Amino acid sequence: MEDYKRIIENFKNLKILVIGDLVLDKYIYATTSRVSREAPVLVLEEESIDYKLGGGGNTVRNFKALNVNVDILSVIGDDPEGEKIKELLKDSGISDSLIIKNKNFKTPLKTRVLAGETNTRKQQVFRLDRGGKLKKHNSLFYNTLKDISKNYDALIFSDYGYGISSYKVLKSLKRELKNLPPIFVDSRFELFRFKGITSATPNITEAYEAADLKIKNGNLKKVGKKLLSLTEAEAILITLGSEGMYLIDRGLKECEIPIFGDKNIVDVTGAGDTVISVFSSTWLNGKDFFKAAVLSNVAGALSVMKAGASTINQQELLDGVEKFKDIITSLFKKYS
Repeated sequence: MEDYKRIIENFKNLKILVIGDLVLDKYIYATTSRVSREAPVLVLEEESIDYKLGGGGNTVRNFKALNVNVDILSVIGDDPEGEKIKELLKDSGISDSLIIKNKNFKTPLKTRVLAGETNTRKQQVFRLDRGGKLKKHNSLFYNTLKDISKNYDALIFSDYGYGISSYKVLKSLKRELKNLPPIFVDSRFELFRFKGITSATPNITEAYEAADLKIKNGNLKKVGKKLLSLTEAEAILITLGSEGMYLIDRGLKECEIPIFGDKNIVDVTGAGDTVISVFSSTWLNGKDFFKAAVLSNVAGALSVMKAGASTINQQELLDGVEKFKDIITSLFKKYS
C-alpha cells in the first residue's frame, strides 16, 4: 500500500495533454407538478439550472482533481455554449489557451431534465442533444498538436464521436512525428481505428462493438486479443460495470479484477473518465499495467457511488486503497 501512496503523491510531477471532444452538460432540475390536460405528458416546475463540463472536459476535471498537470486541446463553436465551456474550464483552474474556435461548428450541448417530488431524489426524465460532428480540423489545430506533443508525458484521446479527437488526428500526428509520448485512448465508437497506442479503456459494450463480436457469443479473452491486434496496443483494460475489470497485455497475460465495494451502483456517468485518468497516471509512475488497473478499479468503485459525472481526488483515492487493502493484497498474491 505504501507503493500506491508514493505513486499517488507523484501524480503532481506528471504533465498530460488531453485531446478531447468538449461537451457542455446542462442540467435542469424540476419538481413534478401534474399531468397536462392537453396531452399525456408531465408538467414540471423548474427549480434550478446547472452546467458542467462533459466529454473530454470531464476527463480533464478528473486529472485536475488528482493534482496532475493537465491541458486540453479541443475545438468549440463561436457560440454561447462554447463561451460557457471556457468559463467552466477557468473555474476549474484549467487553461483554455489550447481551445480553438470554429465558426462552422456548433458546440455539443446535452440538456438533461431531472425531476421528482420535493423530498425525493431527482431522476432523469428527458435528454436533448445538440451539435454535429466536426468535418475537418484547420491547420492551427494540427500545427499546435505537433508543436506541443513532445512537452507532455502522455497524450489522452477522449473521443466522444464529435470528430475533434478522432483516429484521423492520431494518424496525422504519427505521420508527422516519430517519437510520440505514450498514448491512451477512450473512444466511444471507433476504438478499432486507433493504431499504435499504449492502451485503451473501453467498457464492455464498446469493447465488443469495436471487436465486431456479439457479447453472447464471445468471451473476454477473445475480444481482448482482437482489440490488441486491431489497435496494436500494449494492453487493453475492459471495464465490466458491476463485475469489475478485465486486463490483457501483449503477452496475453490476463487479470480479472472483481468489483470493489457495493454492487448497488448509484451512477456510472463519467466513470470511464475517472478510470482512464487514474489508469494512465499510475502506469506512467512505474509502467505496470496490472498495478494501474487495480488502482483505477478503486477509483471506479468510488466514482460510481456518486451521482452524476464526478471526480475522485488524491485523498479519496488514498482512503480507497486503505479501505480495499485486503482485496488488493489478495489480487497481488494471485497475479504476482
